[in-house]
Amino acid sequence: MITLFSFGGAALGSRNSGEAYVTLLYGDEFLLGVRVLGKSIRDTGSTKDMVALVSDGVSNYAKKLLQADGWIVNTISLLENPNQVRPKRFWGVYTKLKIFNMTNYKKVVYLDADTIVVKSIEDLFKCRKFCANLKHSERLNSGVMVVEPSSELFNDMMTKVTTLHSYTGGDQGFLNSYYSDFANARLFEPDASPEDLKSRPVPQMERLSTLYNADVGLYMLANKWMVDEEELRVIHYTLGPLKPWDWWTSWLVKPVDVWQDVRIKLEETLPGTGGGKNPNDKLLIISLFLLPVLFLVFCYYRSFLQTRSLLDHIRHLYYMLRSGGVGYSSVTSSNINSNQQFPNLAYSKVPIFLGAMSVVVCFTAAMVSLVLSLSIVPRQVMPWSGFLLVFEWTFTIFFLLIGSYLHIVHRWGKLVANQSASLSPHPESVEYDSGKGHFRQMSCDFATWYYGLGAAFLALATPLLPSVLGVTALFLRLGLMVMGGLILASFMTYAAEHLSVRTFMRGYEDRDAQRARNICSFFHFDKCYVKCTNLTLSTDSISINHTAMASNTTKEVLTYLSPVIKLYKDGTVERLIGSHHIPLLLNDNATDVASKDKNISPVVQARLYLPTLTKPNQKLPVLVYYHGGGFCLGSAFTVLKNCYINILAVETKALIVFVEYPLPMPMTPFATVLWHMYSIL
Repeated sequence: MITLFSFGGAALGSRNSGEAYVTLLYGDEFLLGVRVLGKSIRDTGSTKDMVALVSDGVSNYAKKLLQADGWIVNTISLLENPNQVRPKRFWGVYTKLKIFNMTNYKKVVYLDADTIVVKSIEDLFKCRKFCANLKHSERLNSGVMVVEPSSELFNDMMTKVTTLHSYTGGDQGFLNSYYSDFANARLFEPDASPEDLKSRPVPQMERLSTLYNADVGLYMLANKWMVDEEELRVIHYTLGPLKPWDWWTSWLVKPVDVWQDVRIKLEETLPGTGGGKNPNDKLLIISLFLLPVLFLVFCYYRSFLQTRSLLDHIRHLYYMLRSGGVGYSSVTSSNINSNQQFPNLAYSKVPIFLGAMSVVVCFTAAMVSLVLSLSIVPRQVMPWSGFLLVFEWTFTIFFLLIGSYLHIVHRWGKLVANQSASLSPHPESVEYDSGKGHFRQMSCDFATWYYGLGAAFLALATPLLPSVLGVTALFLRLGLMVMGGLILASFMTYAAEHLSVRTFMRGYEDRDAQRARNICSFFHFDKCYVKCTNLTLSTDSISINHTAMASNTTKEVLTYLSPVIKLYKDGTVERLIGSHHIPLLLNDNATDVASKDKNISPVVQARLYLPTLTKPNQKLPVLVYYHGGGFCLGSAFTVLKNCYINILAVETKALIVFVEYPLPMPMTPFATVLWHMYSIL
């Protein structure tokens, strides 16, 4: 059953000039397209009616906005598609046939919502009966049509919608069957004189030239228009999902620039709608921009500013650049070679499948990040806004996913180290040095930033490269993007493998640092520990041997208290854990206590702690601590003692001297001990 309707009574902002431009709107998704179409028509100087046929799926706000833009809004019911075999999105496309029943107008020019008028098309109203553009394969395109509405014509169409074949499953296929002889129609001649037109019989249909329906799809194949670009009247964006209002289309299809130029000129007919903006998206876009920035600032604070101030980081970077890089006499200058930074024993513990697994995780994380970003960012933002927001969120989500994965790998390395220690007869035989440990920490952080920023740069350059080079051809653009994508994929493969191996070995090597942290936590020195364990070992700092004597497997062991101490038959003692040397801190940020190391003799070292002086020529008491050596575990240079003495120096306002003896104190004459103290001062 077909219900006829009258447009005049249902119209918002109704007026009638006898001729009108008409478009269809099924939902709010195409609303921006209709707004830009209307703006482009008005920019040509036309004063004819603009009628928008809207279905029930269009919101009241959209109707109000269209009316504010100058459209006459007619609400209609959808005409069900009789074809069972069709795309799902074609359910209501037969509704377009209702333009043939707009009998309150003598002539209408129908334009799809994805078209734009670039030059006046008023001459189309000279076209008689039915006009459309003939595309490839001798089929008409229903995106631009001129119709003389007729109830008889419309009723005849309705009687045939179930019998005539539609090659598309939609209205365009039906119209090609209904106007089966359209390929033989004569060409519309807008410049023909009235006398010439009167001398000819009135045609039932006429063909429009490509100027009135320039297909962007055909443009992309040849990277140029097949007609004079200056004479174009209507551009039709027919590339399926690549609609001009989607921000990513502008990065692929050059003619979208014309559409965007009209969009930014849209007036603010309702609050917040100027430039084609959606007022409902404004707060969302601001939030999407700020959240990743705040998250990265928070992560930076957690990882850096809690250990040192921003000024210290800047000062450290300045000295690094001034000295031409980070100089460490005890380690290689390479920041990249994992084999040189980590002991062979630790490297041998890396699972052989870790690299391949990390590459898979890396690319999975990248795909998940991109998909989530595309789903979060609104589709109809400006091209640059959409690109930057997607890039920002992709990088942030990827940072979260990869960071979580590397954290798991780090804990995995610790677990393997603990298992190895429990099974080894020499649990602490793995090479470890706190200075090198700190360098590894710094080096891995540097490598993480190096790989992260490198991947971010390549990810940014890949889609921008065609625009930078001025390439407009679609396939060449895609080719450049694919090439950039391959370079990015290669870099990500390398980075994922190396970072995972580094992180695993860091976890393997960090078990002693974790043990020191547990000690400090017990004595509530967590903050001080963080300060102490993130020092930079300067090239002139003194390296102190924390054992009584280097491990020598040729000497006979008298007593071995695993895993803490060895007593050799010759009386020497080797302390295996708890004696790791903490690098010198010239000025502690937490307490402002200055430190200095001093060699008393080849085997005796000391460290001085000086609190801040509050008066000129201030005299301070001296507190001397003699570390016993021998069976006494620990050292004058351990994490715990450095943290404690910094606080003690502030509270007692005393100059504190720590003296380190490798041998038991009873073996050192008391007079020598006193002399050592005075020689230090």
